[in-house]
Amino acid sequence: MTPQLLLSILGTEADVPDPYYGGPQGFEQVLDLIEQACEAWCLAFLRQAGRE
Repeated sequence: MTPQLLLSILGTEADVPDPYYGGPQGFEQVLDLIEQACEAWCLAFLRQAGRE
């Protein structure tokens, strides 16, 4: 799964930013984006499966 595909569930075309140059905040931002996207994908899957 590409980063764009992962974030597409959030309604954004943004790439996952490169945290290397952002210091600790950069890594925290990337983690927040990934956690939000994973939660949204799980909820979408459960809705599709009729389990929500």
